[in-house]
Formats: sequence, structure tokens, C-alpha cells
Amino acid sequence: MIKVKNYNDHAELYIYGVIIDDTDAAWLQAEKLGSGYEWPDKIKSQLASMKGLPVDVHIASDGGNVAAGIAIFNMLKNHDADVTVYVDSWAASIASVIAFAGKKIIMPANTFLMIHNPSGCAHGDASYLRSVADWLDKLQNMIAETYANATEKATVEEIKELMDKETWLTAAEAADMFGKVELVDSNEIEAVACYKSGFKSAPEALHAVKDAALDNNAIDNKTILSVLQEAYKL
Repeated sequence: MIKVKNYNDHAELYIYGVIIDDTDAAWLQAEKLGSGYEWPDKIKSQLASMKGLPVDVHIASDGGNVAAGIAIFNMLKNHDADVTVYVDSWAASIASVIAFAGKKIIMPANTFLMIHNPSGCAHGDASYLRSVADWLDKLQNMIAETYANATEKATVEEIKELMDKETWLTAAEAADMFGKVELVDSNEIEAVACYKSGFKSAPEALHAVKDAALDNNAIDNKTILSVLQEAYKL
């Protein structure tokens, strides 16, 4: 779901859902196969309507397609006014990279940034599979450099170690590591019932609601928020 609000002095862009490329988006739209997806072409058209306006970007996403995420990151970086990012639940995987397009990242205390290595699937002979592994290494380096450029507390190699482990950073941890991240008090915001990716190292509180959250309507947002608050004493 991409929701846009334009005001006289600023605009708001909500990126809630899985990041996909334009080709997949066209196919999903043609087949009328639901919502919950974000893609570069739609972000591009929305930003065009925000020309000259500071933009508040709200993110609640598990991540998705790396190339599409990088395109969105660059579009936000090239916007002709300030971009402030708000993490409304968690910005995971490539969505965490998109978050760093902001001049500032606002994180309530009950939110997360998740960083990990890029992954993919491939079919072919040994030579081709080795080339895919080399390509994934290049993507890992590029993503790690994006994070490292925003901190003086970790080198690229140290960031890569965190990515190897699939690291969920609380808002407090993210604010301590990255200068552009601002920790704010937890508001009574609704957690997003959108846990579909099965991340291997997600906090236990997220695993506790995973099965019910596979269907966005299976559990209400306030229940998910209460689970998180109880588990982490937020």
C-alpha cells in the first residue's frame, strides 16, 4: 500500500508492504492479485507530485527486491527537498536501505531496523552458480557501505558481520550506531500485521504472532502491539 498526503508545506509518503520490481507490479495489477506491494514506478510518480516539497516517508516493510529497493533509495536521495524517514514498525532488509535515503530517520522506541545479507535463487551449472555467489558478495559490499557511510562506530567489515548474523536493531541500538537515527518515545501507534518473510533471527515476540499475522486480517494490530510491548517492556 502506498498512501500519499500532500499539504501546503510538506508531503507524506507511506511505504507499507513488500518491495517488488515494476515487471512484477504490472503482472500483479493485471491479474488483480491483491495489494501490499511497493514498486519504483509508483514511487517515481508520487514523488513527481511532491516536487519542491519536503517529504515525510513512513516505512513498515519486510523488504523485498534489492534492485527495486536501490532504485527507490536513489529516487528519495535525489528528491529536490529534504526527506525525513519515519520507521512505523520495522524497516527490514532492503527497506532498511531505503530508510537511509532520509536526511534523518525517526524511530519510536518500539520499532526495529533489520540488516542482513542479500539472497537469491539460481539454476545452472557450477560456473554460473559461482558467478551468482560473486554477485551476491558485490551486493553485500554495496549495502554494507550504505550503512557504514552513516556511522563512525562501525567499519564496513563490522557492518558485514552484523549482516551475516541477520541483526535486528532496536530503535535505541540504531540511534546509538547511526548519527542520523533519532530515538523518540513510543507512541500508541498500531503495529503492522505484516509478518510474511520468516526471518531466521527475528525477535521472539515477532515469532509469537507470525502464524496469525500471515493473514493480515487474522490478528488485529493492537494485539500485535501489546505482544511487542509485553515482550520488550516498551
